[in-house]
Amino acid sequence: MIYTNGDTLDMDLPEEQYPHDAHGAAWLENDGTGQFTQHELARVWGAYTAKPFDVDGDGDVDLVIGTLQFDRVYPGVHQIDLVLLENVGDLTFVRHDLFDSMRYMITFDVGDIDGDGEADLVGGSHRIGNSGNAHRLVALSWHAEVACD
Repeated sequence: MIYTNGDTLDMDLPEEQYPHDAHGAAWLENDGTGQFTQHELARVWGAYTAKPFDVDGDGDVDLVIGTLQFDRVYPGVHQIDLVLLENVGDLTFVRHDLFDSMRYMITFDVGDIDGDGEADLVGGSHRIGNSGNAHRLVALSWHAEVACD
């Protein structure tokens, strides 16, 4: 079981606390008796959602973490849109921070969108604020592949 713990909306960190140290993602390992052991995967401010899938096609499960990070909450702290945890074997993960990919990606799924036989990541986000009317802007954007080297 994978879980995340940080949407940044509580804004209740002590002033000296670095937000990337307070939030993150972990997985819970079931020992078969109903007892679980926590394994930390990554510390990242605003970790909101996580999706396991084989990003690099090597047969093991990698993980993508989406974040909800508002610069108004923690100005001056660098924002990370997505975190890719590349499984290099034996549940050892190499972290790749993806900047400027898509802000506030709070939900996503995996599928072969362009029909090339490779898994693509499709995400959704929102903008906070009320412009005073009920109209919504719906946009679709496509980002080039991010390779794991």
